[in-house]
Amino acid sequence: MKRHYGGEGRSRALASWFASTDGVIGRTQALELGVTKSQVDRWVRSGLWIRLYPGVYRLASFPSSPESFLRAALLVGGPSSYASHSSAAWLHGLLDHPGPEPTITVPANHLVRTGGLTVTRTRRLQQPIMRRRFPCTSVPRTILDYATLAGPDELDELIDRAVARRVVGLDSILDVCRTTVGHPGRRFLRSRLDARGIAAGPHPSVLESKMVRTLHDHGVPTPKAEVCWGPNRRYRLDFAYPQLRLVIEVNGWAYHSSPEQARRDSARRNALNRAGWTVLEFDWWEVTHEPHRVAADVAAAIARLQSA
Repeated sequence: MKRHYGGEGRSRALASWFASTDGVIGRTQALELGVTKSQVDRWVRSGLWIRLYPGVYRLASFPSSPESFLRAALLVGGPSSYASHSSAAWLHGLLDHPGPEPTITVPANHLVRTGGLTVTRTRRLQQPIMRRRFPCTSVPRTILDYATLAGPDELDELIDRAVARRVVGLDSILDVCRTTVGHPGRRFLRSRLDARGIAAGPHPSVLESKMVRTLHDHGVPTPKAEVCWGPNRRYRLDFAYPQLRLVIEVNGWAYHSSPEQARRDSARRNALNRAGWTVLEFDWWEVTHEPHRVAADVAAAIARLQSA
């Protein structure tokens, strides 16, 4: 509904609008705020307003940014649209850059024929969440959608970031795979989760998943994960080859032992040594940056214990 402002009131209304929308406005919104069609055309011709998409403009005094283009794309998409795929991954902090153009999802009956943005149409609209003042898909759904765009390494890195930053759990990613039958990214995402060794243990961390992937990629037999050992099964071993009495322990990049935790770790390590087990320990940096050496160390230990 068009609002009737005087010149000063209209200026205040426009300033308030631009401040909350990264300097972006649509022709429809401008008319509702009391701007006339001829004023819109005149401001565009003068360079005061810059056309981003048909009927969507940016105030020239606001810098061009990924936010302004995404905001403009959502105006093109309409009130039911939301950021998705790479744009949503960027909003969640899982990508450093949002991609070459905004990606949005709109209702299936809304046909968008505008260049410079990527549009997905769906009959099953998601309930968006707000991230950085933008409506977007949830983290699990974003990862699932991103699986339609990414290669194996790109998708693995996105999952690693999401889990390491604790913005999502692996259980939530598995749930979205189970509940989205027919989604084009579902099979690929499931295959990447399987390749990470998610089925190897009940609650694998991102680093443990990386470790399983490293061993698999280098042809090293997959160890058992989350092994409980010792009196009353009191000790949890990250990975083990029980028949060889070989243990692999991994410490995450954010791993910090309290004195109490350090004592428990020492007690477990000493108990394993007394029982004749070999213990290999690796940290995040080693698994991430020296996977060849890590796999070689494990393979050498296996060969030595098998020959003995």
